[in-house]
Amino acid sequence: MARTDVIPGSLPTATGLAVGDVRWYAGRQVLTASGIDYDAQVAAATSRVEPVRFRLADRHGDGAPAGLVAEVLDPATVRLTAPAGHPAQLELTRARTGETREVTVPGGQSRQYAF
Repeated sequence: MARTDVIPGSLPTATGLAVGDVRWYAGRQVLTASGIDYDAQVAAATSRVEPVRFRLADRHGDGAPAGLVAEVLDPATVRLTAPAGHPAQLELTRARTGETREVTVPGGQSRQYAF
């Protein structure tokens, strides 16, 4: 199953979504210039609503880079991958606890964060 989730109140920019609240769910998501491409695997004949695991905001107000990949590994762990040539300086919040961290992911590299 794949979906694109355009965040209300966010303005697309050439480098990603403008300052706002990007929500990350279980699974793999890719930030695009117009929203989020979300891939999730759901077993046949089942359904469930997944809670938001993490929230993301850009630290400098110029938008998170399009192509940023988030892989939510479990409710407390996320792996972020920045697109080549575009480092990401972000504020990452664990939705369940409200714990927040400032994180920097160099362009073309991945970083894993556990809360």
